[in-house]
Amino acid sequence: MSRTPCVVWFFGAALTIALSADVYAGDASKSKARAEFVKAIAQVKVGMTEAEVVALLGKPDDIRTHRDPGGISTTRTREIWRYGTDGHLTFATLGCVYVDKAGKAQYVYGGRGSPPDEKAFSEKELRRLLRIIDKAPGYDSAYGYDPRRIVESVNALQPLGKEKALVVLGEYLRVASHFHDSGREGVFLILRCLFDVPADPGFMPHMRCGAPSMSPPEDPKKAPRFPIVIQGDVPLLLIAGYNLAGFPEQPESHLEYLRKHGQIRKQPLVPTNDPLALLKEVTDIDWLRKSAHGEYELLVANQLLNMTDSVHRMEPAQYGMKFWVDKDVERHWKEIQDKVTKLDIRWSRDKQCYVFKDGTRLPERVSKIRQREIWKLDGLNGEAEVIVERIDAKHVSISLSWSGKSDPGLPVHQLTAFVKNDKNRVLEKTSTSSITATGNGEAYRTERFTVELPEGAEIQLRIVVGKRDETSPAYVP
Repeated sequence: MSRTPCVVWFFGAALTIALSADVYAGDASKSKARAEFVKAIAQVKVGMTEAEVVALLGKPDDIRTHRDPGGISTTRTREIWRYGTDGHLTFATLGCVYVDKAGKAQYVYGGRGSPPDEKAFSEKELRRLLRIIDKAPGYDSAYGYDPRRIVESVNALQPLGKEKALVVLGEYLRVASHFHDSGREGVFLILRCLFDVPADPGFMPHMRCGAPSMSPPEDPKKAPRFPIVIQGDVPLLLIAGYNLAGFPEQPESHLEYLRKHGQIRKQPLVPTNDPLALLKEVTDIDWLRKSAHGEYELLVANQLLNMTDSVHRMEPAQYGMKFWVDKDVERHWKEIQDKVTKLDIRWSRDKQCYVFKDGTRLPERVSKIRQREIWKLDGLNGEAEVIVERIDAKHVSISLSWSGKSDPGLPVHQLTAFVKNDKNRVLEKTSTSSITATGNGEAYRTERFTVELPEGAEIQLRIVVGKRDETSPAYVP
């Protein structure tokens, strides 16, 4: 195979590397077939340099950094190179490479296993399906859980039949990151709705992902899809999440179980035209009413409002929740229900969302990618930074992350957020000296609080450590 030298401008420096004639420079997703890309990324090994990765895969289609929403949760990672995307932070349909602070490959996704037979799916269709699956909310999404996304995934896969549907789900799991693609958790929920409950044993396999926020009934047949319940063809999540001390079960095991024992549903999901009435149906479920003491009521209410966002739009009232009341829940809910009933909505099989009588809907929400502001702090016995991140139009999250040795540990300090140039207008402050230690003498600490701040307003931070009193630049999160 002939090799052609070329110059790649990489992080401000010119690197001369030898590229195979068939190696693309730039858009990985358009220059190689999926099978070829799998062979290439399978050669990427942990510890490879950036230049070696580029030589094998070409430049990434997208790069995730610590300034992006949610940042990067893995330690020592500088950025994530993502291949097969169709926009910033969209799903990497081919895989990704984590690059550490030393500029070396840290984790690789997409290089194991085999892709689907190219005769079974066109690349365009496969990517479309993978992107739909990636939007499925995870089992920890709680009040942000949107049943519509599970319905959309189920209805995209159901017409394919059992074998092809499992192939697509398997391909998603093959290329998705364990750390940053929440759709992996969503696959659990998709499977519980895409397949009928097996007659024997009469319930879906248990999800071993920790202790759920609400216990299932003693008889699993009473909640055979737990933590999901399907009412009016709407899959509702009954729990706020799982409390986990170890490593959770992965959805691949459920994929294999249903490959052997599962029967795919015969019809697509067609949600009821009166979705808000489902709240009462759920609260009337006998085992749920007796065991949950009503704490799931607000959870389900918010999920139903997420489901109807295409025709009835509500902004978060508190803590990111659209429906937040501490008394007269039934009366407040009936007021909303009456408004929605007058809209005369119905489910659209074509658009996979609720629409008005004339088939129209409200415009899709424009998802703003708000970059985080990061204030690096020196002199705190380790690595420390304060992150300023907008949650919604009204609220901003402030978090201090620190890592270092447990001895001497994080010094006593006070962190304050205030309106720019007015230290007397304190929005919030926190003070602590506690740490979490690991077994090797290392320790870490994360402190977090939320403040109210309208969009466009400027905020500053102040940290006091002993005699040190330092103020951050002004930020507009």
